Amino acid sequence: MKKLNLLRTVIDIFFIITIIATFGALTWTVSYLFNNNMHGTIKLNGEPFVPKTNFSKIIMIFGLLCEMMYVYSFYLLRKVVILFQNKRIFDTEVIKLFNQIGVLLIALAIISKTLILVLNIVEKDIKLKLDTQDSFFISIILGLFFIVISAIFKSAKEYKEENELTI
Repeated sequence: MKKLNLLRTVIDIFFIITIIATFGALTWTVSYLFNNNMHGTIKLNGEPFVPKTNFSKIIMIFGLLCEMMYVYSFYLLRKVVILFQNKRIFDTEVIKLFNQIGVLLIALAIISKTLILVLNIVEKDIKLKLDTQDSFFISIILGLFFIVISAIFKSAKEYKEENELTI
């Protein structure tokens, strides 16, 4: 249980820091987008970006909403760890949460990459960068991992229930 407590502590700390950072990013982005006197550099896909059109500003807001959904995925993971601490390992809610996390990570990876592609087309700076270090692939892999874990837990729950009936 020490490792589970350590995991919970790390997730809680990261979750709190991420919420604070997301709130700061939201405040700064809204101020940046709607205040023409603010200066600063936004990095998008690792490169400096200056929004030129209202459409690109809207895309940036959608990108920030995607980041908020990543924070929500950490919240779901936090709920799973709490359920584990309460000894609800093969609970239906755990299975549902694992699946939700997986689907959310995959959807966010696709939406984020699509937003960047649309933004590059609108800004007439068409570049789509894909490499092995890209968060797109990491998010897809993690999403599929959580979906597979959900299926494994579902099977384990069914085997556990069958085993309890035979005794």
